[in-house]
Amino acid sequence: MMRVCAAMLVMVLACCSERSEATREPSPSPRGKGDSPHFLRPEKGDSPLLPGGGPRKGDSPHFLRPENGDCPLHRCALASPSPTRVWPSPGPAVVRQVNGVSVIAGYATDEAGLTSLYAIRMDARYQTSLLFRAPLAGTANRAGAVRTAAPALTQTSTGRLLLAAIDGTGALVATLIDATLPTTGAQMRSLARNADMRFSPAIGEVNAHLIVAYTDGSATPMRMMTVTTDIALSGATSRDISPAGMGGASPTWIDGAQSPTLIFVDAHGGLSPLLTATWTAEGTMSPVQVERALSTIAEPAAIASGQFGADRYVAYVAIGRAATSAVGLVKLGASDPPIAIIPGVGYGASHVSAASTRTGIVFVADAPPTAETAGARQFVARVLDEAGLGQPLTIPSPEPGPNFASIARAEGDSFDVAFSTSAAVYLARIRCHLPP
Repeated sequence: MMRVCAAMLVMVLACCSERSEATREPSPSPRGKGDSPHFLRPEKGDSPLLPGGGPRKGDSPHFLRPENGDCPLHRCALASPSPTRVWPSPGPAVVRQVNGVSVIAGYATDEAGLTSLYAIRMDARYQTSLLFRAPLAGTANRAGAVRTAAPALTQTSTGRLLLAAIDGTGALVATLIDATLPTTGAQMRSLARNADMRFSPAIGEVNAHLIVAYTDGSATPMRMMTVTTDIALSGATSRDISPAGMGGASPTWIDGAQSPTLIFVDAHGGLSPLLTATWTAEGTMSPVQVERALSTIAEPAAIASGQFGADRYVAYVAIGRAATSAVGLVKLGASDPPIAIIPGVGYGASHVSAASTRTGIVFVADAPPTAETAGARQFVARVLDEAGLGQPLTIPSPEPGPNFASIARAEGDSFDVAFSTSAAVYLARIRCHLPP
């Protein structure tokens, strides 16, 4: 009898133990080696279970659902455990989303200093293929100038891609390529001279005409120039749009603007005015407007701009305290002081890029090395929406020396981030929570 009771007692205790384990919150397992602290591995149990015991049908396994508390609001998370290597040599690159695939264009320089221009595509399965490659005239760095900016890339209304770049002689060149198949025999057409390779060109389309803005660095102050051509790159008209007594550099189109709007900066050691030029649907440019002034902008100037609703914002690389490198953010049409996307805590050149949605903007910038990062550079992505600036996401780099971050919106809440390291060009995919 005592043996039977003891056996029954063991069964009861085992049952209670099982119930206790079932109601206990699962403890997260360790992250994989090299995982970013912001990349949770749901298949390993790192992320909290969703109502119903698991991810919803159709959910990406790496997407954290903010409305269920899986990650904080107003921030981004990695959509893949590590960036994908897309080009075997380093150099400034730009990314755009075209018909559901990522297209990356950049400069590749060999040991002799000769530079070529390339474009590749990467599909949803992370498979890459070459779309275009052609040599550029001149050397990578001419007369002491250093290439610190990527080429420009956009999809035109015809579906083809316009690729604009600055060669080693300072010529602004462009070509049209196919978005799905390799383009052979394409000719690089020269559009202008004296383009400064420290600044990217900027491409817009207005009334079936292409407008390519670039910085003319042959004069002091630098000049803001535009070249207007038809959709087939036949015929080109140049124009200096710098206001009287002012200059211009670092052009970019405001992403998400209601009307095509070019923004650039008249960079100085003190106050540097931000200026805008807006085009009507018929192709007429309005007079250039002074929006507001920036203080302590870095050299060379680097800005990125986006709009959601009626609010327009500009991020810029600044000189922080003790000559550190920082990235600031200002709102156009307001006098509020800048806020920091990246505070001035390290030294070294930085870059910034922006991509807009209807309800917010995602900024990505390369942060200079600090003592906390053991001397390593990092990439930071931050969401800006009606609630303000969100918490940063650190995007891991598989190799030292990450630089030249570029962001583009993909489908839904997904974004592509292209960047160069000291050895190659990579693409990371992130997902960002923004208001619906």
